[in-house]
Amino acid sequence: MSEHQPGTELSRRSVLRGMAAMGAVAALGSQATGADTGTGTLFPNGFDPETPVESHHPGAPRFISVDEPIVNPVWTLGADTRGLDADEPPAWALWDKGRDNLAPRLPDLRADPHDYDAGDFTWTLVDWPEASDGPDAVVSFATATGDDLGRYDEERDTVAEFRADAPGDYVLELEAPDGIHELTLHAFPRGNGGAAVYKGDPDNAPRLELEATYDEDTEEFRLETNAQRAPGVDSSSDDLWGVFRADDRDALSTGAIEEGDDGLRATIPADALEGESARVHAAVYDDGTAKKSSQDLVVLDPDGSVDLPNRPPEWMADGIMYQLFPRSWAGEREATTLETLISGDDDTGAPGLDYLEEMGVDAIWLTPTVPATSVERQLDGELSGGGPHGYDTADYTGVSEDLVPDGEDPLEAYRRFVQECHNRDIKVVFDIVINHAGRTNSLFEDTIDESADGPGPWDTVTEWDEDHRAFDWWDRAEVPRRNEDGELLEAEPRPTGFADLQVMPNLNFENLALREYIMGVADFWSRPQSAGGMGVDGFRADIAYGVPKSVWKEIREISRHNNDAFLMFDETIPRDASYTESEFDMHHDTAGFLNQAQQVAADDAHGGSLFDTIGERTQIGLPDHSLVVNALENHDEHRILNQAAVDLHDPNHDDIDDGTWAYYANRVRCCAAAAFVLPGVPQLYYGIERQISRYGEGRHLGDDDHRGYDDDGSINVDADVREGGRQRAFVNWEDGPDEYHTNFFQNLATLYDEVEALHPAAEFDGISFEADDDDELLLCERRVSRREDIDGPSTVAAIVHFGDGDTEVEIDAKYEGYDLFKDEDVLLEDHGDTITVEVGDLIVLPADDDEEDDDLEGTYRILSDHSGKALDVADVSTDDGANVHQWEYVGGDNQHWTLEAVGDNEYRIVAGHSGKVLDVENASSEDGANVHQWEDVSGDNQCWFVEPVGEADSLYTITAVHSGKVLDVEGVSGDDGANVHQWEYVGGDNQHWRLEEV
Repeated sequence: MSEHQPGTELSRRSVLRGMAAMGAVAALGSQATGADTGTGTLFPNGFDPETPVESHHPGAPRFISVDEPIVNPVWTLGADTRGLDADEPPAWALWDKGRDNLAPRLPDLRADPHDYDAGDFTWTLVDWPEASDGPDAVVSFATATGDDLGRYDEERDTVAEFRADAPGDYVLELEAPDGIHELTLHAFPRGNGGAAVYKGDPDNAPRLELEATYDEDTEEFRLETNAQRAPGVDSSSDDLWGVFRADDRDALSTGAIEEGDDGLRATIPADALEGESARVHAAVYDDGTAKKSSQDLVVLDPDGSVDLPNRPPEWMADGIMYQLFPRSWAGEREATTLETLISGDDDTGAPGLDYLEEMGVDAIWLTPTVPATSVERQLDGELSGGGPHGYDTADYTGVSEDLVPDGEDPLEAYRRFVQECHNRDIKVVFDIVINHAGRTNSLFEDTIDESADGPGPWDTVTEWDEDHRAFDWWDRAEVPRRNEDGELLEAEPRPTGFADLQVMPNLNFENLALREYIMGVADFWSRPQSAGGMGVDGFRADIAYGVPKSVWKEIREISRHNNDAFLMFDETIPRDASYTESEFDMHHDTAGFLNQAQQVAADDAHGGSLFDTIGERTQIGLPDHSLVVNALENHDEHRILNQAAVDLHDPNHDDIDDGTWAYYANRVRCCAAAAFVLPGVPQLYYGIERQISRYGEGRHLGDDDHRGYDDDGSINVDADVREGGRQRAFVNWEDGPDEYHTNFFQNLATLYDEVEALHPAAEFDGISFEADDDDELLLCERRVSRREDIDGPSTVAAIVHFGDGDTEVEIDAKYEGYDLFKDEDVLLEDHGDTITVEVGDLIVLPADDDEEDDDLEGTYRILSDHSGKALDVADVSTDDGANVHQWEYVGGDNQHWTLEAVGDNEYRIVAGHSGKVLDVENASSEDGANVHQWEDVSGDNQCWFVEPVGEADSLYTITAVHSGKVLDVEGVSGDDGANVHQWEYVGGDNQHWRLEEV
């Protein structure tokens, strides 16, 4: 039986190209067999899955908008209607990125999960807004997504869907075996999309950065949303408002939360916690744009401590990721094992982990290493799609035999690999693929009752075993699958698949037993080795948007329980802020930075355009604490150098001259430099440092290899494996580029490690400059507070030159003419206020921190940027301790402040009417500590750093020297009398101040 079907050889890249220029996974497979798993454990002997979940309660409160559905369509990225008199499901159902449902959590994970009965769980709407039409209008189960393609449903109704029809609070009641649980859902007004609604327009969504402090004097917690409008939106701070909700699982009630007038801040008496920790959730809404933010979470403890569990692990926030396609590492076909990755291969010249350690790698993301359908086909001598890619899982708790060293236990070999990585301070990120599995997964194969030879690449399924425990573990439609001639491929109810491919059936997360199994899988890989698990440090979630968000929330809870620094990394294209909601720490940016970098490398876009991709992340509401990868390529996308230098439709690498290769290799290096100096986590794909596009061997086998061609015989440039393709090529260890290219990447990593101002948390702005009009440049300033204990200078200017040779650039003289990247002097001329520097490809210049120590001495009115109101001493008091707040400017001396330099860019800020200085009460370093006036006693709590905000005219942050916290208008209030205190800098307009001389 031939596996090749003209017109059906589909890749992930071609499926998603119209949506976001995504990448590839192969299409078809061959019949394989698996063991009977109708009963018995699904985990390796001795492993009992565990969870920190304590009850069937469905979890955290939800914040939605009116008519924003919580629904999980049965189709993902396509529906195969060949041979059927049927229309495709609506576009929202095929391409929705907000898949979700409401499900009971599972406190007891069994090694042999079986179905739950329909009567085990009952959902009832018990409270709703007066304007709502009530239960029948908002609660549903297993929604069908297309009149002609009915959804198979066993009608257990254990997992619910929801769509609010009016603003306000709704309360769902879940009756479960362990009691009755209530879940609150808050609906904001109907809007224009927002951070959590992909199928709306996500642009211009507000964002928040929830924080809390404990006041020992009043014995209460103070919560701040730090809400911010999207940059440049046509709304005011008065349009922002927020909502706080207590977690229904905790003793704290929402009624005990005392919200401010606008809901952007709240106080909670400590005794309202009733001696237990309490989770508090919040989200904000912008009336000006009719958009909501993603939601955030803070955990309060009765001892006064505060935790922010939505924040990413520090090791990734400061780290560099290296993606590795393991089967290509040795440089030859079927030559790589886990031992090769650890120690290298003398025969092929491949190095091991020491190479990656020397490269400065902090984390390795391995594409799938589990047994998979595509790998099994390869081992059987077939032409496997994708490389093989491994994204069609046959066994979720195994290690593929081709990667296991001879004589070694597969799981122990993988554990040893993790241990060796940890010995080098390298983390391991596991690629978890749970949107779909592989057709040879025994849990799927055993649901086939009868099959026969047929016209397709697999035996035709004529009857399913509907009594098998795993039958309902797969999304199914109440139609058969047929080919274009109407011939039967699979009987009704046939499974759906990723892009509706037969080889990758979709998992059904409406089924609680399947959810229980997947939670056990997450526990297996994330649990420390000392406790019997595999001990990986993070999950990269393939097709994260195809899995209900409720699943990721529970997986995060399990993995963070096993390892409180565990990383969750999503593939959502385009990036989606809603996946920050107690789900993921880090996000792909394929539709943004990666795609733009490929255009820049190919000379189809200006290098400076990469600057704009960073601002787009804020524009869609991604919180400031979220990590986003700056990648140039990955296993699904074209190699950046290949797509730049090679005609993909007619590739002939040998005919390209050295000058052309060199030209585009330089542009690739410049794109890599941008990935390291712009905000984001730098990610390298294996072999980019070796120019694998030029020197590596692709996986296509030549004339006898049918893969990667369209019906007319032309090359399908979106296919995973094709003539001239290099996505998953073998690394060229013997031949390669000159040392400059390889060293460039290692030197970037060294620079990144030594200069903390380049890390994601550092601020980011543009730079004024003068250069020739023809110069192709990217410039940015990155800075962190000098009050922090940091590596390297606090402020740097990065300049990337995408052209040939050297050029000259004139910039502000606050920067030094010394390049930290190449460790050399680049100053050409000092003009006094400006300097001219020489730029080859990249220079990174430190700022002279003492350059402008006294430039701001003078008397000013100090105006809050968000409200336009003036910093004011209350009641024109001259007393010590008189409060400082904001007030409409009326020209009083109590609104005039003199800045007196005290050195190292520090100032005393003196009230014009009293001679008293701006002072943080009791020299507190806590968020929320009050600011008042006091007699000058030369305390650090009376000294302030006054630093410009990017290139903005006269706009500054005012930061207390003793604490590193900034002057902040409480609650982002626009009212006269709104209090001024200190708070950690989060970039809000209420933390920016205009200095206008008087």
